[in-house]
Amino acid sequence: MEDGRVAESSLSTDISDVGNAPMTPGDVEKNGSMTMDASMKASSITTEKLDALDQAEKDHSKFNFKEFVKYTGPGWLAVVAYIDPGNMFADITAGSSYAYSQLWVVFWATVVSWLALTICSKFGIYTRQHLARAFRESYPKWVNVSMWLFIELVVIATDIPEVIGFAYACNIFFGWPFYAGVLASFLTTMIFLMVLNLNRGFRILEILVLVLVGAMCILLLVELFINGANVKQLFFGWAVPTVWSGSVFNMIGIIGAVVMPHNLFLLTGAVQTRIPRGRTETSKVFLYSKLEPIIPLCVAWIVNLSIISLAAKNVFPQTCPSGETSDPTGSCAAGPVINDPVLDPNSVTLLNFCQSFESGNAGGCTVWGLALIAAAQASAMTTTFTGSFVMDGFIEMNIPVWTRSIATRTVAILPAVIIAAVVDTPESLDFVIGIVNVILGLALPIALIPLIKLAFHPSKMGKYRISKILYWLAMAFNIFLVFFNSASFYTDSVFGQYMGAEQAESNFTWAVQANILADIVTVVYIVVNFYFVFKRPTITTCAPLADEEYITEADTEPIDLGAVGAMT
Repeated sequence: MEDGRVAESSLSTDISDVGNAPMTPGDVEKNGSMTMDASMKASSITTEKLDALDQAEKDHSKFNFKEFVKYTGPGWLAVVAYIDPGNMFADITAGSSYAYSQLWVVFWATVVSWLALTICSKFGIYTRQHLARAFRESYPKWVNVSMWLFIELVVIATDIPEVIGFAYACNIFFGWPFYAGVLASFLTTMIFLMVLNLNRGFRILEILVLVLVGAMCILLLVELFINGANVKQLFFGWAVPTVWSGSVFNMIGIIGAVVMPHNLFLLTGAVQTRIPRGRTETSKVFLYSKLEPIIPLCVAWIVNLSIISLAAKNVFPQTCPSGETSDPTGSCAAGPVINDPVLDPNSVTLLNFCQSFESGNAGGCTVWGLALIAAAQASAMTTTFTGSFVMDGFIEMNIPVWTRSIATRTVAILPAVIIAAVVDTPESLDFVIGIVNVILGLALPIALIPLIKLAFHPSKMGKYRISKILYWLAMAFNIFLVFFNSASFYTDSVFGQYMGAEQAESNFTWAVQANILADIVTVVYIVVNFYFVFKRPTITTCAPLADEEYITEADTEPIDLGAVGAMT
């Protein structure tokens, strides 16, 4: 066992230093670019030494609270996506139109998010790569270019609700026009991102995000305490899955707003700042990466629950949609909540929602404005950082991270400025946010399926690949989501409003064209997703800590674990 101890000491690193390394998205590429040829160096590692390493790995995978606190950070960056202004809008729509009945969707979307974050962390930690780079190495060039353009559009779309939310806050506090608030968000985000140039700048950025998210949670909890909620109906909506007529479109928006596809690229990159040097500490880092998102996700769940409850309490009318009832008393599936809504459900927006708060127009809107700023600013910083990872990984642009951040921010904010200048009413801007949420829901499986395939690939992950149970659960969820999303194309919120007997009578030609268009979009969407389901990735790099039994036939020598430790 002495050999094992020697090997352990040569590979191990002090976990307290994890996260202190001044790594940036550019540094991630330096650490995650080991090819099979580069990493498969000659080594005299014996089976006994590998067994000793396995045992040391198990012995060191024990929880330590002080180490866990020092690790905390990436999960808070990722959880921002679950409480951004797009999420806030989806929550308001859910509560004002369907009372508490969509709480179960938010809850299970949050659970799925934790599983997705766990896969992201494991992939990033053991491969030393973020998803964009791994995708570029694993799929044909034409697929890589198409995916890069697609994800860039997703990042841009993700940024639109963030800057609109910031513009709303500026309008509440200063009366600025919306386009001015959008431009101001560019400056504030650049100021915050300047901390990346400071010593331990990434850690400072994580702390800033944590403070903003924490402030938002406290503000909304205070407002919920003042307004109150129907506790019985709240738990009913949380525990009992209910689908009201016309609610499918918003459910897709909730899934897209909670399980955001850009988050997959963000977290696989963010965990690179926590990569240890040795194998025995890697399992401990992964343990912390699984546990760390739990508290941020609970905070996100509280925020979403608070907003939905406020909307259900103050905006949802007594009459149920389509007059549905779920019990002998004639009550709605999740209500009725109030007799006389403070705001008209058809006119409530992300901007005027605060006028329904019982804390008063001035006090309530001050709280709401601060919550919008916290959510929007934290989200804008993380989407900018994600865009930098995407640009660096897919097309390998060797430019400084600060330059990439400015370029990403500029590209992302231009569409939002144009939209805010041309579409200058809150109702229209909220409609754009709703469309963005649905787009993100549609995009999710396209980004998630390749990650799952790579994380399960034995040549990529070795013995550290995800379990078969998790793989099949994740794939089942994605396939369900693909067909669920496909069915939404035929709802009244998309093409369904132009189809049917009534529409055919008024405009037969357009009704037929709408049917054909819906069929084409559905087929294309299913084909794209199932391409990634059945396409086997081409593996050119493997997890640096994989065992010999997972090395491809072209590589006959084992990995030099000591060299790998030195490289990271």
